[in-house]
Amino acid sequence: MFYDNPIDEIEREKLKFLDLFYSEDCNLIVCIENYDDEPFWHFILSKVDNNIKPIFKPLDRKINILKFEEYFDNEFIACVDSDYDYIFKKPYLNNNYIFHTYVYSLENYCTCAKTLNDLKTSCNISSSLDFESLFEKMTPIIKDALLYDIYLKDNNQECQREVFKFNNIAIENINEEYILNTIQENISLQLSNINQELLLNYQNIINEDLHINENFLHLYIEGHIIFDSILNLLDKLQNKSITCKINNIKNSGDYLGVRQGYKINELRNKKLDIKTALKLNYKECFYNNQCPSLNQIILDIKQQSIGAVQ
Repeated sequence: MFYDNPIDEIEREKLKFLDLFYSEDCNLIVCIENYDDEPFWHFILSKVDNNIKPIFKPLDRKINILKFEEYFDNEFIACVDSDYDYIFKKPYLNNNYIFHTYVYSLENYCTCAKTLNDLKTSCNISSSLDFESLFEKMTPIIKDALLYDIYLKDNNQECQREVFKFNNIAIENINEEYILNTIQENISLQLSNINQELLLNYQNIINEDLHINENFLHLYIEGHIIFDSILNLLDKLQNKSITCKINNIKNSGDYLGVRQGYKINELRNKKLDIKTALKLNYKECFYNNQCPSLNQIILDIKQQSIGAVQ
């Protein structure tokens, strides 16, 4: 079993990967939680130094990565989602060779409010929904629920993340007011008896942290939940937009017969894979300088001069 004796096994695994430096032109082993994380961390490392040639080692869970904490160095590092650990200032985050997101997970960077409006346009979506406005107005609604969720996690209790979901909204109701009312109802229904005194300490922690944006607290909700909700909204909006445009072609009389069929197929072929586009949206977050903590991750890595050839 790989994890039965980490002291011996990690040295064996490290030597095995170091051998690949000569055959595959690699100079850095990067432990990550799963395969889905590789594109994000590869992108981050590419912005640190073009000479970094990483090999990625998925270890399934963060707990498996942390078993090897004392062995990380400039040629063997870990890259993880911080979850709420960053808010709790967990000791392992002081390790110079464990790098982490400053939001809950990399999926949060994909749902940066300011870039979602551009993504909406790129996906051929005609909608007045303004994600920046939505998330700003969402923040005071979710604040207590988020703090309570943090409190529960800090005390090893089952979390209440279901209150943040808003992905079952019918297409005719996808507007800012309805979404906000839905979130408010979820929170009021499940968290009506929150003890405000329990939350005060966690509010103080958030207030003191420069990386936490008080106007966009959705960045600190569990990333997959906010990602899935946004994906669902965008998918419904895209289908509605394309259907409306197809109906316009059919009803306008501008195109008849075979020509009308060509135009409809042309429109359908312009439909983008929204899940893929959303998963890559962290790049827009970086290039448009909308996520300052992305730059902080890059700075953290630069300061350690990682990579065996450096």
